[in-house]
Amino acid sequence: MYDLIINNISKYIDLTKEEKNHFTSLLTFRKIKRNQFLLQRGEVARYDCFVKKGCLRSAYIDKNGEEYILQFAIEDWWITDFESFINETPAKLEIMALEDTELLQIDKQSLDELFNNYLKFEHFYRLMNERHFISIYQHLISFLSESAEDRYLNFVQEYPQFLNRIPQYEIASYLSITPEYLSKIRRKQAEKEN
Repeated sequence: MYDLIINNISKYIDLTKEEKNHFTSLLTFRKIKRNQFLLQRGEVARYDCFVKKGCLRSAYIDKNGEEYILQFAIEDWWITDFESFINETPAKLEIMALEDTELLQIDKQSLDELFNNYLKFEHFYRLMNERHFISIYQHLISFLSESAEDRYLNFVQEYPQFLNRIPQYEIASYLSITPEYLSKIRRKQAEKEN
């Protein structure tokens, strides 16, 4: 049950058997159905979640009801509203399952206890969050400097595993283009390949 999450952490730090056992004892297992919310705007994010199976997306909804997708998460990825989780404040994001999903979750109190007892986990979280920050930074820069077509091509190159799992309208939202324009870009690319 815990192999995937232990392998994820082991990419960054080495763990003893005792550390693995202590860490996994702090996790809770949760299943959510397709189209079910993991977190709704205004709730406090009580957990940092590791995707064991399935697919989720996080989005910001503006005051006009416009949705902006910020992240997709599939197996071996982490997801939460980080600001809400760390500061224990109402979430600005909503997180919804795009597929039936299985999660391993850790609450803030358990995470803080883990950091106090095993400093290497603090190191793991720092490295993981640095990578996440860089990803968000690169995504933002791409919006400021690239055409919609280039953003799509970069998305395809960076995340090919998403293409057959995530609806096209969700990918379009992530890229800040209309589904119709995404279809036009995809047709153009298909013609180039033929």
